[in-house]
Amino acid sequence: MYPSVPAGGVLWYLVCQGTTFFDTIAPWVPRRMKMEVITIVQEIELAGSPSTVYEAYMDGAQHAVFTGMPAESDPREGGKMMAGGGYIHGTYTELVPGKKIVQTWHAADFPEGHDSRLELDLEPTGTGTLLRMTHSGVPEDIRDEIDEGWKRHYWNLLARYLAGDVGN
Repeated sequence: MYPSVPAGGVLWYLVCQGTTFFDTIAPWVPRRMKMEVITIVQEIELAGSPSTVYEAYMDGAQHAVFTGMPAESDPREGGKMMAGGGYIHGTYTELVPGKKIVQTWHAADFPEGHDSRLELDLEPTGTGTLLRMTHSGVPEDIRDEIDEGWKRHYWNLLARYLAGDVGN
């Protein structure tokens, strides 16, 4: 399993994994890569009440219609979700119907085992709903794809759906 390691070498492996010193004397040890993460914040005004917006996002069938891709949702805290035809997976961690959705969010191009945190806050306005999205823990190297993906694959399509234009 390990290359010729002197007695106690496995202990060194466990204690020193990832340190610069150990990387120098034992280059075969896998290092943890430090991943830079960022937070994306977006706001969009949508037609429809906060309850209507909440239901469109949380209901798997409506989600699939407005995004044009398969989606599944178990709309309860601890429930799982899948969207984008399997590109996105997550777990709902906090739900306040018509007001707030918080979930873990893992995209297929995220590193294995890394989940981000998505929070959607819904506030009524005079003409509909202000949706404020805070997506934290996004890998910095795919920031632009995720930032644009929200606009192109979610908010623009959701706005059209809520305005009665179901087609993409």
